[in-house]
Amino acid sequence: MVPNPDRFPNGINGVADQIHALGLKLDKWAQVISRSDAGTNTCAGYPGSLGYEEIDAATFNEWGIDYLKYGLLVSKDGVGHLTDLSKLSSDQLAIIKNTELLAFNQDPIIGTAAVPFKATSSAPTTSPPEYYSGASSKGTHVFIINISASVATKTFSFSNVPGLGTSGNWKIHDMWTGTDLPGTYAVNDTFSVSVAPHDTVAYLLIQA
Repeated sequence: MVPNPDRFPNGINGVADQIHALGLKLDKWAQVISRSDAGTNTCAGYPGSLGYEEIDAATFNEWGIDYLKYGLLVSKDGVGHLTDLSKLSSDQLAIIKNTELLAFNQDPIIGTAAVPFKATSSAPTTSPPEYYSGASSKGTHVFIINISASVATKTFSFSNVPGLGTSGNWKIHDMWTGTDLPGTYAVNDTFSVSVAPHDTVAYLLIQA
């Protein structure tokens, strides 16, 4: 992937340098400048980044891009929800209509976003983060993302979850299935779950 010499005679780096000199950040709308649609091609007809994600990300970084608009406008899977909503699958509708996740997002009392946290004292730092926590009027929530291409066991310590405090026992409620997991956990306990590739889990921790 190289800059178009007619459009960018000084390269993308030259554009980035000029914008940064003004004290501004450079946002790259990839469908216009180059490929970076998550599919096989962009809406403008340029090749997409599917299969070239790592090398393209490195290229954008070398160009001095501060923010990337990464589209998915031509994928046949429809998960961008830009297609006819009447044609969404039942699985997609279940995600969009999940009342528990919507309640966290629109909580009228606390209404703060989930933030990354260190899952255990010895856990490595990942980029992007894989563990998030946030509070709502229902309690404390833990969200876990498996960013890898294989099944992974994810573990967090209750003592590391922001806002839980230093005492008490907790039950785990699965926000995807709407069911409570068996057992109770103390603040000094850990919890492990097997997460499918690119999948997520969403828990509400309820004081027992």
